Amino acid sequence: MQTPPDIDDSGARREDAEPDDDDNVEVLSDRAFGRNHRRHLESSTYAARTTTQDKQTARRQKRAANKQHPPVLTPESGPDVALVLHKPSSATTRLRVELVDMMVRTHRSEIWYDLLPARIGHSDAIDSAAKALIKASDLASRRTNVTEESCLSSYNRAITSVRDGMIKSSSGDDLLCAVALLVNFERLFSGWTSAPMRSHMHGIMAIFMAQSKGPHKPPSELTRTLVYTFWAVGFIGPCVMGTASPLEVPRYLDLEPVPFAKDKMSCPWSAVAKLRKLGNQQFIRLPRLIMLFKGVQSGKQPQDLEAAVLLAKELLEMHDDAAETEMLHHVTVQKAEEDPKIETMPYLMKFTTMGEFEAAMHYWSTQIILLRLCWRMSRLFSAKYESHGLWSKSRLETQISRMSANVLMAAPWGLNKGETGRSCEVLDLVAVWGALNDFDVFAARKLAPAKARSLLLYAGQIVMGISGESAAAECADRLSAAAELFIGGQSSGILAFTFKKSGPSG
Repeated sequence: MQTPPDIDDSGARREDAEPDDDDNVEVLSDRAFGRNHRRHLESSTYAARTTTQDKQTARRQKRAANKQHPPVLTPESGPDVALVLHKPSSATTRLRVELVDMMVRTHRSEIWYDLLPARIGHSDAIDSAAKALIKASDLASRRTNVTEESCLSSYNRAITSVRDGMIKSSSGDDLLCAVALLVNFERLFSGWTSAPMRSHMHGIMAIFMAQSKGPHKPPSELTRTLVYTFWAVGFIGPCVMGTASPLEVPRYLDLEPVPFAKDKMSCPWSAVAKLRKLGNQQFIRLPRLIMLFKGVQSGKQPQDLEAAVLLAKELLEMHDDAAETEMLHHVTVQKAEEDPKIETMPYLMKFTTMGEFEAAMHYWSTQIILLRLCWRMSRLFSAKYESHGLWSKSRLETQISRMSANVLMAAPWGLNKGETGRSCEVLDLVAVWGALNDFDVFAARKLAPAKARSLLLYAGQIVMGISGESAAAECADRLSAAAELFIGGQSSGILAFTFKKSGPSG
């Protein structure tokens, strides 16, 4: 771990002071806070000082006694607890404040970004990537006079720091965190169609794989949350390349989600965690099913039909109706306000935290994609499908319809939560769009397919950041291409560009 040059290495740790180091502690206190503030420290219960020899002697005697008979700590014994005295550099403090401000303004709090402030000042790569992202956020919102040139300058410094970190074999977590920040920079600055975005996404996967092949240490909290956050590299990437997910190993399948804002959730964390983990496991395991089904459907691998049906049956068991019901019981359903400029369902869902929204949306999207694959199998290979006792076609359609309605009612909440909320629902829009290609999903709810598609296009254009006269048509093309990809179709468009390796060394 690198220590930036502006960190004060002389930060004092009170517990490291020896019994006879009173003078040294005074010097360190002066260095950290300034002599003008010593009188305030002297009045503190944590840093009470005295210059009289009698009290110094008494304190030394007390320390000696404590070593022989350590006192029992109670809520009232606060002054006995060691205090870390450290004054961060002004640059570190300023960057941390700017980062937290950006997180709150752009709805990036209560997610993995909450782990970032504590890492500021300990890694050049993270610091420089955070600075670049803050500038890109300011440029996107036009809240300051930051320029594109300034953004690119900071971005280039971040790239250099990451490369230096790789050469110096810096902490894998530090590099992973820095590259994750660069991905978000590209989303704001260039969208999904830049070559650097593709490189960063492959970089995320490379770090995940390197960690799985290295020393058998349990995944860190940062790795766990970024595996959940960057689900696309373990799901979309393999689907584009027609392979199983490289993350389909116990290390990543068994990961537990990291709780953020757990105390603010209206739904019990146990239910949220179950849905989130199931969603992550489906993200990792679905690419293999899609690969098998694609081979069978195209006639290139007919021998894989048995394996495809058996895997589909196994994945169908990976659902938790009780946890989903618990979640829905804690979601507020409100009548939508009439606004001619906004297209919504008559009733909308309101979530308490981003964590609850994220768990629900990822659970529904992966379930709908799985159910669509089973629906296709039941039609194309009915004999083999029925012989293994998989869900009936009517049961599949009922589940798809119910979850699709949930998606349409929940999506508007995410649209109001910036890029964080929108990225959680993009796959749901694709899944429901694809289901509408299969059958009349909302017939029982008296919602016409054209109206449903209109709702999806409205949300999709916001999520994808598309505008102009051809925005609706472009959005429809993207949704259709992705929907076909996830049931064994060919990869094309933005997803193919972003996730397909460009060459032997990619």
